Amino acid sequence: METKVTIKKEYYPNGRLETEIPYKDDKVNGIQKGYYENGELKEEIFDDEIPF
Repeated sequence: METKVTIKKEYYPNGRLETEIPYKDDKVNGIQKGYYENGELKEEIFDDEIPF
């Protein structure tokens, strides 16, 4: 069985990246990153297959 890994990205209306959320087999898994509207890193949250 092949593992499916994807990264969901959401953007602010100004086009800058707002969040990056990694998924493994359709479950949140890894370091989630949130950004301010100016592009600076706001937070990093580690999650190992535990949904929020």
